Amino acid sequence: MLYLGSRRPEQAITHLQHALSWGGIDAVAHLCLGQAFYMAGRFGESADALAIANGFAPLEGVTLRLYARARTFASMLDGDVHGAIARYPTLAGRETEPLDEVLRTAFALFSAYGMHEAAATVGRLRLEGQPDDPVQRYLLDAVGGQTHDRAPAAYVE
Repeated sequence: MLYLGSRRPEQAITHLQHALSWGGIDAVAHLCLGQAFYMAGRFGESADALAIANGFAPLEGVTLRLYARARTFASMLDGDVHGAIARYPTLAGRETEPLDEVLRTAFALFSAYGMHEAAATVGRLRLEGQPDDPVQRYLLDAVGGQTHDRAPAAYVE
């Protein structure tokens, strides 16, 4: 738990997996492991750990949102962006967030974790919905390696 609080997810993963290997299997350990995997950008493993936690008690609130995002992001990384988007509302249920928010988060996380191809795919999808968005266009260029001398004026407005 301390590693999660200090934003050291890989260390948290190591210790949580070790604790679980001793047979200390419970919902809280799997929730923490799911959070640690998510923080490390390991979305498929995050969703799997959260699914195990769901076997103890149904996920709700922030944990259900975390699971839905993790499963959606893992599917996107596997190349099934449109399928992931279509399945998201069913996964999130009553915790469904606006799709643009989910896509914005996916773009940001994929970019931050160096998953540039997936980030570009999501960025292009976001740009299709708002083709005149100067911020998304600028960010998409950045993920694609295109440089600009300075940010466009519309970006800083």
